[in-house]
Amino acid sequence: MKELGITKGEYKVDVYRDADYPAYRYHIKLDDKIVIRTERKSDQSTAIVVADALNTAQKCGLLPSGLLQQRDELREALKLLMAGVKRLPPLTGIHGALENQYKIAEAAIKNTER
Repeated sequence: MKELGITKGEYKVDVYRDADYPAYRYHIKLDDKIVIRTERKSDQSTAIVVADALNTAQKCGLLPSGLLQQRDELREALKLLMAGVKRLPPLTGIHGALENQYKIAEAAIKNTER
């Protein structure tokens, strides 16, 4: 796995409200230490996305942009493979299994569309 230089551990989002501050603040914590601090209530979604991206990057060794590129490459390779399968003549036994796999692949491609 590629080393990204991200501090290892599970990143979590914590909600904090200071009596002197009218809105919630969101902290991204690693081992109960704040690593990123937000200042607005609207930052909750951002904090969740950042924590998730950090945790995912540790698991797969890729940043979100790398995962997106990998997904697109795999999608195109699967489409090419499916095009080849569709051109095969009907073969007893094998064709039925390929047809089922084709449907699974088709569903997987559809699932990656935005």
